[in-house]
Amino acid sequence: MLIAPGFTIALFLPTVKWVSAFALLTRCVARWIKRKVNSNKDPATAILWYNGDTDHQATRWAQKVDRMASSQAFPSLDGFEPTRKTLQLYSRVVSAVMRAHADSHPRWWHISLKVVPDGLVTDDVPLPTGGLLTLKLDLRNHEIVLVDQGQVLRAFDMTLGTPASAMGDAVLSAVTELGLTGPFARDKFENDQARDYDPVQAQRFHDVLDHVDRIFKLHRASLPSEVGPVQLWPHGFDLA
Repeated sequence: MLIAPGFTIALFLPTVKWVSAFALLTRCVARWIKRKVNSNKDPATAILWYNGDTDHQATRWAQKVDRMASSQAFPSLDGFEPTRKTLQLYSRVVSAVMRAHADSHPRWWHISLKVVPDGLVTDDVPLPTGGLLTLKLDLRNHEIVLVDQGQVLRAFDMTLGTPASAMGDAVLSAVTELGLTGPFARDKFENDQARDYDPVQAQRFHDVLDHVDRIFKLHRASLPSEVGPVQLWPHGFDLA
């Protein structure tokens, strides 16, 4: 979640309508900033504060966001819900490894996923035998991938309808073989129903994530105080 004095913005993705409305949201944000800057209020309460250069910086950011919102053609995600549910459960499988072995962060950033050009990834986790393990939801090749510094160690096909419990067993077994043992929070993903996964819907979803991630990062870079990274939370499947 990105926060500045008096302003909060987050994109929640459990339902498609939030995604389809994002371009309108960013335009509203840009216009709100312009009104805030032009209101001649104390700069400390303005949306952006740059040591006396508030008007210039806020106006510039608002213009950038307005241009990005106008230029982005967000793909339709009609019919995405079954695939969304699958991706959420699979993201919880990946997150279970981070919950057990990543360096703990007081705000739980260690369990989140980050948007990358081909999907969603965890942070690195040191392996007992050396190397750094990264887990990825590859939304281009449609696999859960275990990677050690660029080398693919294992890959699990997400298109096979594998129940989340069985996918979790397979991924956690592979992680255990690499020396990262449990206990793992299986209750976060256990579900024995066969999963629906549409590769086209998954790729469209990633296209939307990529657009929104860039807009959020633009906003994040403009904030004067320390803020968290742009990240996807597996428990709610929201990008914030």
